[in-house]
Amino acid sequence: MFVARLVCRQLEGAHLEGLEYRSRLANFSIKRRDGMGAIVPQLQQLLAELETGSTDLANCLSSLPDLSKAEQLQLVLADQKFRVRRGDPSSLEHYVGILPWLDSEPVYQRQLIESEFLLRLGTVPSPELVADFETRYSQFGKPLTEMLQGHLAITS
Repeated sequence: MFVARLVCRQLEGAHLEGLEYRSRLANFSIKRRDGMGAIVPQLQQLLAELETGSTDLANCLSSLPDLSKAEQLQLVLADQKFRVRRGDPSSLEHYVGILPWLDSEPVYQRQLIESEFLLRLGTVPSPELVADFETRYSQFGKPLTEMLQGHLAITS
């Protein structure tokens, strides 16, 4: 059983503050990759739990500090799915606040923007959604607009 996930849930239930939470979790060793570099099934389970909201992104990130940026992004994308369904903030800006390194990673930024767009597609009329994203993420310019329009063409 994935010990860190269980401890994460227990500690969340106890409403512990960040430092105490991290220090208790630090006592557990987590192997996150198999011999071939693949994410272990326990991390995949944690991703599923983030999608359902049964665990918290910030606590899980602090409990797994050795995750690569790509693995952290996977956790963020799982959290984003849950947050969009609930109507909670799930924008790039929200996640840069949690993971400041995202601010200097345009490839990961585009992945988050694209994911949010696809998750919101169908919840708002398409022209309004595209206009919103073009305004919020104008720094990405024409490539972003083309990506958004491409997704609209596929889903139409």
